Amino acid sequence: MIHKQQSNASSVSQASQPEQPPALLRWVLTAPRWLLPTVLLMVVIIGALLLPRPLLLLTGQIVGMLAVMLGVLCYAGFGVTWLLRSPRLLPMLPLFTPVIGMGALLAVGYLPGYLPIGTNVLLWPLLLFFTVVNIWAWQQGARPRMKQRHWLALIPAAVALVLGVLPLYQVGYLTTVGGSIDAIFYLVRSEYRQISGVMTTAPAAPLVPPFLDHIRGQMNLREGDTFLLALYSSIFGMRPHYVFSVMMAGWFALTAVGVFVLVRSELRLNQWVALGAGLLVSVQSVIHTSVANNGFSQNAGLAIWPFVITAVLAAVRAGTRRGIILAGLLIATLVALYPPYLVYLVPVVSIITLGELYARWRQRIRRVPAPITAAHQLQALQEPLLVLMRRGFGMIAAALLTIPFTWIHFMHHMNLVDRITGRDVMKARGDISDFPHPGELIGIINHVEAVYHFWDLPQLPLHLATVLLTIAGIIMVYGLFRMRARQRTFFTALILVLSAGMFHLRFWLRQGQGDAYLYFKVASLAVPFLVVLLIVGCFLLLHDIRTLQPRLRRTLQGALVLWLVGIFGIATAHTWNTAASFGEGRGVIATQNQLTIDEINRLLPPDEPLLILDKTTPGAMWTGYILDRPNVYYRQQSPDYWTPTQVYSPDLIKYALVAYPQHYWEWDELPGEPWFLDRRMDEVWSNGDYRLLRRTDATVAEFPMLLDWMHFELTQKVTITITEENITVHGMMHNGRETPDGTFEQRFARRPEQLKLLTAAEQPGHLLVTYADGRQEALPLIPNELQTFNFDVNGPMTMELVKETAGMMWLSDVRVLGEPTPATAEHTR
Repeated sequence: MIHKQQSNASSVSQASQPEQPPALLRWVLTAPRWLLPTVLLMVVIIGALLLPRPLLLLTGQIVGMLAVMLGVLCYAGFGVTWLLRSPRLLPMLPLFTPVIGMGALLAVGYLPGYLPIGTNVLLWPLLLFFTVVNIWAWQQGARPRMKQRHWLALIPAAVALVLGVLPLYQVGYLTTVGGSIDAIFYLVRSEYRQISGVMTTAPAAPLVPPFLDHIRGQMNLREGDTFLLALYSSIFGMRPHYVFSVMMAGWFALTAVGVFVLVRSELRLNQWVALGAGLLVSVQSVIHTSVANNGFSQNAGLAIWPFVITAVLAAVRAGTRRGIILAGLLIATLVALYPPYLVYLVPVVSIITLGELYARWRQRIRRVPAPITAAHQLQALQEPLLVLMRRGFGMIAAALLTIPFTWIHFMHHMNLVDRITGRDVMKARGDISDFPHPGELIGIINHVEAVYHFWDLPQLPLHLATVLLTIAGIIMVYGLFRMRARQRTFFTALILVLSAGMFHLRFWLRQGQGDAYLYFKVASLAVPFLVVLLIVGCFLLLHDIRTLQPRLRRTLQGALVLWLVGIFGIATAHTWNTAASFGEGRGVIATQNQLTIDEINRLLPPDEPLLILDKTTPGAMWTGYILDRPNVYYRQQSPDYWTPTQVYSPDLIKYALVAYPQHYWEWDELPGEPWFLDRRMDEVWSNGDYRLLRRTDATVAEFPMLLDWMHFELTQKVTITITEENITVHGMMHNGRETPDGTFEQRFARRPEQLKLLTAAEQPGHLLVTYADGRQEALPLIPNELQTFNFDVNGPMTMELVKETAGMMWLSDVRVLGEPTPATAEHTR
């Protein structure tokens, strides 16, 4: 019986090693070493001759940035990889070097966590440290070696890079592509990392650059992605928005390399299966969606996930000290980049470990002479269980020690575990129809419609997509049952964990709870492994049908190859069409004109308040980020994120940056507002899409609060105080909560001469005015009317708005002018 099982396993192992590649491909792989550099040089020369000058410049920038990014990771990981080399990973260790370098950069960069040391300063100590480590490793015999089997992994990486940077070529310049507002948060945090240290606690407000106040709650969460972006920005001497999309493309390429490494190192399949899986992963629209739509942390976690699970399983099986430390380092790196994916890594590894434990227990039981008692079974289980537990705790300890504060980062992300287990009570952020269709997970259907709203992109007819998906499902099931036991355990664990996660999220989303975007992230994590299972099934089926009659064999082989090529072509066409649909004003956060608005910083003093009138999303926040000014204010409060409105300005806002012409005339003009009347403002600067306006009216101080969804409710009594230098409003409630101390204060731009008040009330009240000479005057507040009160300002004075009964009361506008008018009380319906 044992002999029969061994024979069957041997046949399955042979089936997983398909026939040799065609002669032409073998010649390419065995060609002289000078061939590849020569071909690359010829491509560069031809490209330089054919490409237009702007695209040639863009190509040089992208290639140079990618080369530096890869070089920094390899430089940081060279010595550390030699130090942590694991026998089980040795054949693929050169491809691990960039990921290990990423972990090493985070491990060293996190050490001064509480020190105000930004990457602009930290860059040089980091390079010095890794130089010392690399010199030591070189003296110990370490040498950079890339064998021919490693070069094969660069083919899917190159395909992924082309698709990743294609949106930039469609635009024609370096910028941040995508339609999500998330990019603003990553960019702002990265700029802060350049001048401050990696933080485990949120900084105190207010913060510069602007909009950092919105994301103070995220500052004590994951730091790895923004730290690396800040580090590269410091190296290039650029602001992060020029580096962002190029870095995303690099991570996309690393995902394809990670799948290649997983297939070769963990699944022990040959290089052609790994190449096919890597190529199909590199053209998947679901993964490309996170690349081109600002899924920065998700993309980083997805890129290293195959490396992490490969290293962890190697440490579980081999248990060498170096392997355990390496696995701990990569686990900590995953936590620093995107902790939610660790939630799925743990059960997958646990299920596979239980399979390993059962196999070892069976092996030990077979050595026990009959009769086998319960004591024998327990004794056979005890030793392998203790070994696996020791290795598991060793990896956890290594993760906590290699990157300090790892446990803090993960504990702050425990709310994501609540989402996954369905205990999140927030309303669903997406409709069920937006969920990825099963065909999207292998590229048959383009996922982009629900994200970018590129409704004009072609899709396969639903019936044809269903047929192709059915064939893919049959091949996957065949491969799952035909592969070796260890491979079957690996895929079974992944399918169980990810399917359970997606079905559970889907259930709670149907109940109106949970996060549809998190569902997409879990689905995107499943894509690489479904693709690998599909490729493995295809290769096993191609091998098995060789035993059929020649005519039937050729027919089936041709049909299967044609189907596989068709799937690859369809997935490539979907992703190519998506990437090629980006352009100026379409799928791009920052257009050329938006990138040039920082020119107004040369026209205005650094501390001059500036009002932004921009209704686009995320254009308004992007404008504030690009300007990088401390006193930027908005006309309205964002419904999702806290934005400083103009009433918070300590000085009169004399300048406004208006999005024009698309949104210039869409604003509802407020009473007395100068930005829409030519006689009260003039134009200082314009670039076609934006205008910088300067007010020329008589206003010397103003608190505009008239917008319906921005009303400031009065408390029981509101006091307005005018002195020789400023005006103060005390006792205000904003959106149902009191302002920090219930007070707004603004300095006069020049000598005040007149005060205007606009009020509204649901119930009766009165306005009590105390003049500089001590004289008092009480004016009634008429319910359900918008009233305007004008007063001459001849010195300090105080006004109190008092409620007489319960009810709502609003102070809609407070304006101080520099020209006198008679005191009146005007009532307007």
